[in-house]
This record gives sequence, C-alpha cells and structure tokens, in this order.
Amino acid sequence: MRLQRLAGMFGLMAVMLGSAAVSQAEVKVGDQLPKLNATGLYNNTYGVDIHDLEGYVVVVEFWATWCGPCRAAIPHMNEIFEKYKDKGVLIISLSDEDDVTVKPFVKQMNMKYLVGSGSKSINDFGVNGIPHAFLTDTKGKVIWAGHPMAGLEESIDNAVKEFKPVRRLGGGPEWNSHLLDEIELAISKSNYGEARDELKHLDLNSMHPENPKDELGVRYKKVLGILAKQAESEYAEAIVLVRDQQYEKAILILKSLAAEFSTDALGKKAADELDRINHDPTIMKERRLAKVEIIAANALKRARKILADGNQISAYRRLTSIVKKYPGTQAAGEASVLIEGLKGDEELMKTIEASGEGG
Repeated sequence: MRLQRLAGMFGLMAVMLGSAAVSQAEVKVGDQLPKLNATGLYNNTYGVDIHDLEGYVVVVEFWATWCGPCRAAIPHMNEIFEKYKDKGVLIISLSDEDDVTVKPFVKQMNMKYLVGSGSKSINDFGVNGIPHAFLTDTKGKVIWAGHPMAGLEESIDNAVKEFKPVRRLGGGPEWNSHLLDEIELAISKSNYGEARDELKHLDLNSMHPENPKDELGVRYKKVLGILAKQAESEYAEAIVLVRDQQYEKAILILKSLAAEFSTDALGKKAADELDRINHDPTIMKERRLAKVEIIAANALKRARKILADGNQISAYRRLTSIVKKYPGTQAAGEASVLIEGLKGDEELMKTIEASGEGG
C-alpha cells in the first residue's frame, strides 16, 4: 500500500510539474529552438534530420516511459500526427532514457511519430516537468509552449494556416520507390481505397511521368491508370445501386469518390449524383420508407425474442404497437399474423382484455 501511495504521489507530482513548466522553462515563446540531440531515433520512416528542421512547423515534446501523464498523451499525439503529417508538421518526442528502455516502449504503445532516446535536450530547454511541448514556426521560433493535451492541436492548426510549411514528411526517389511498393501491394490485394490514400503522399515534384526513362514516373503513371479505372468502375456500381433503389450503399460509394477526387471530373460527377439523390422527391420518399422498414424490422425482431422467451403479454403489446406505428411495412404484416396466432389463446386474450390492452 505504501508503494502504491508513493506511485500515486509521483504521478501527481508529474502532472503538477508539467502544468507549471511553462513559467519555469528557460526556452520561452519568442525564443529560437535550441539544437536537438538523441542517441536513438525511432519511426524515422521519412529520413528526417533533426538538425535540419527549417520549413516545417515543429512540435518538440519531452516525456518519459515512467510518466503516467506522458503515457496518457500518446493517443492524442498519434491523432495529431495523423492529422497533420501531410501538412508540413513534424512531431519529435524526446526522452532522456536509454535506447533499451525506449525502443520496445515505442512499439508497445504504437507511437507513430518521431521518437528520440538518450536525449539531453531537456536540459537545454530548462524543462522542469513532463510531459511538456514546444511548437515552432517554420523558422524555428517558439510560438507556443505547454502541456500537449492543453491547446497544442489548436495552436498547430493556427500555425499551419499562418506560416504555410514548405516541407512535407517524405520525398525524393527513395521515398517514392518505397511508397509505390506499398501502393502496388495494396492494388494486388484489391485494397484500392488504401492505394488511393497512399497515392496522396507521393513526392510528385521529383517524378516525371511523361519521361519513359524515369522508372518511378512510369510506375506512377501505371498505378494512376489502374486506380482511375477502378474508381470509374466504383462510380458505375453506384449508379446501378441507385437504379436498384439501394440508395444507402450508393451514397457511401459516391461520398467517398466525391471526397477523394474532389478536384477531378470523377469527383464532380459523384458530387452531382449525390446532390440529385438528396433532392429528388421520389428518392427522398423511398429512402424514408426504407428507413421505416428497417426500424419496424428491428422492432419485430425484439418482439419475436420476447415471444420466444415466453412473455406473451409483453410480446402482444409490442406486436400491436408495430402494426399501429408502421402500417404498410413488411414487419407490420408479419406482426399481424403473430397477433392472430396469439388471439387463438382464449385465456391469454382474457388476461390482455382485462388489462384494457386488447385489440
């Protein structure tokens, strides 16, 4: 119990120190970001040089594996990374713990952003409590500092709009080759949505698709053709679904195409078809009726379950309610048949009529 109390006290101290770190940190808003250091660097898929950060909006976070509040912030930091990684935002999370401690922890906690171990940078920043983060503009000037769960995301959003980062994670022939491997693998498995999503991360500035001698450009042109053809096929499928009155399935496909190809002719076609579906009086009526059918079917399923459990009176109430609330539906027709069957039980009907609920 004593050890548990001590652990709780240390956790509370970490939170308190983390909240107080803004006023105690030597590096303040307006200062230039000190040089960073680390003995180990994990999740560096993009080949980032932590000594060359100009052009990015940068988040530098200090943390440790033993720190409860730091662990609690990891899912939030993952979300921020996914949201901003293609918008020129770089997250570097530094711990002063050794490589042996940090490396397995990164994998265990599924940390997706850049993580450094064996870092002494915390001393250069003057941080007294963790977790604590700093946000810089594209020139390395600190524009925000504080707990990563308290205002960081909003500050990043504002920084991206104001400073317009000119660098992105990933780029160059090596990166494109790696990504094209992933795209071609996804296509081979018919994971076309995944392939189209990965396509957005290619560094197009370093490829020349019209040059037959540019191997990567040729590969890019080929996968682009395959994915464009597949997308057209999905659009055609959606049109067939509309014709067959399977509107909800069609809408899901059209929404995806409209979002993924928002700047292309296909995206416009999908958006126009969505608009037509959403404003066609006949389709709107059919969609409403279809929703009512689903609601009634679910209600009938629950009534059947109650009847199977032997609660005939409660089942009768539910069945009559379905007939009254959802007339004309298939569920109402089936409920009527079940009601007629229950009416054959004279003792049951006497009990129901005595309760004033007979029909």
